[in-house]
Amino acid sequence: MTARRLAQVAEVALGRQRTPAHEHGENLVPYLRSANVRDGELDLTDVKQMNFTPAEQVHFSLRRGDVLVTEGSGSRETVGASAVWNEEIPGPVCFQNTLLRLRPRGDLSDGRFLYWWMRHAHAAGMVAAVTTGANIQHLGAESLRGMAIDLPSLDDQRMIARFLDCQIARADEIIRLREEQAAAVKLRLEACIRDLVAGAGEGCRTPHLAPWVGNLHKRAELRPLVRSLVLQRGVDLTAVQRVNGPFPVITTAGVVGMHDQSIAEGPGIVIGRYGTVGNVHWVDSAFWPHNTTLYVKDFRENEPRWLYWLLRAFPYEMQQARAAVPGVNRNEMHPVLMPWLPLDLQKKSADLLDAQENSTDALSAELNAEICLVHEWKRSLITAAVTGGFDVTAASGRRVA
Repeated sequence: MTARRLAQVAEVALGRQRTPAHEHGENLVPYLRSANVRDGELDLTDVKQMNFTPAEQVHFSLRRGDVLVTEGSGSRETVGASAVWNEEIPGPVCFQNTLLRLRPRGDLSDGRFLYWWMRHAHAAGMVAAVTTGANIQHLGAESLRGMAIDLPSLDDQRMIARFLDCQIARADEIIRLREEQAAAVKLRLEACIRDLVAGAGEGCRTPHLAPWVGNLHKRAELRPLVRSLVLQRGVDLTAVQRVNGPFPVITTAGVVGMHDQSIAEGPGIVIGRYGTVGNVHWVDSAFWPHNTTLYVKDFRENEPRWLYWLLRAFPYEMQQARAAVPGVNRNEMHPVLMPWLPLDLQKKSADLLDAQENSTDALSAELNAEICLVHEWKRSLITAAVTGGFDVTAASGRRVA
């Protein structure tokens, strides 16, 4: 391998600045910005337009195989993410100055190799080491041009790129399948909640008045939610007002701190009113529910743990669709028809759902751990391949995973 500066083997260009004057004109064309580039892929769901004169289009247009690199970010870890442009959008497409463009020079470098090298440089912290800035980290064209790259022969570059294209595609497919499995596991739990909270099992019947409930046990009833529990709005407590103590402060997101006073006894159930609507939190001890939440003030002699699952099964999406203002309102929740079970079935239902959630959490953790391992394997393989630490010629044509 030959050590060179990146500028010797690739043209590095900064995109054109976006200004109000460029928002209109006779030569509006699509352009890419940092929001369109993720590490290893393009996100083209929101592509904007800007006016580029014909001369500017020559300078700032993208060609198939160009490597796009994010120039700025709020953190050193995310600046320098890269993706390859493969003419996903027809016609001239340009780029903004939140991106840098790498284009191989003549017979010195291969575009796909440069892309994989950028993936390595980003993951290895080489990009972060040359960024500057306080709140926003900037890479800058000069910093990128000055980065050192060990370059094999052009034939070897192409072989390495083909090898990584194949191996990383296989790894990404494994990740995709595991993510689908993890999503399916969560969906299965949601289906279990919907049925088991209504006592689904032997002797079930299907309700007609509340299709969001699922199957009802023959001893179950449909009742307005307020007959099973009473919801109360939480009380505001700013971070400045909090005094550290033994009682958790619960917001929509969960526990955000501790306080020396409580306003509700445990066990308790808290749901988010705004933000992540429908987040349901179980609290074992006395607590302080924030005013961004609702909490169960009265269990009406029902099994608290079953009520927790009942609120997990509540049709929050339906309430959101009706609401003029995003959020949930206890006065709108109270009349909604929900299942009610006799106390013995409530306890049985809650036990079954607790066991199902524990099983789901264990399987999800296993799948997520496998996904993390595959991501780590990808990073290691990319680094080994582009730096010469792995003999691609001996591995090409067979699986490495």
